[in-house]
Amino acid sequence: MLEKEFEKQQDVQTLTSLIGNSWYYFIEGDIGQSPTNYNSQFFLEKWKYYIDTGLNRFYNNLEFCLIAGYTLMLHGF
Repeated sequence: MLEKEFEKQQDVQTLTSLIGNSWYYFIEGDIGQSPTNYNSQFFLEKWKYYIDTGLNRFYNNLEFCLIAGYTLMLHGF
């Protein structure tokens, strides 16, 4: 849902939600799925993709820099 919204509007609020959610699911996992069905690599790739997107479009935006820096700093990527 967030990805479709971002495709339409390309706004920083939706982008930061995508970054935060994909990072959370990458680190914490999906509570509703069993470990055998969970693909953390999918969320890692989404997180990387949207960080790259933000660097290209919202580099000078404080909201983007805060969430991107926070997620990058916490896990040493």
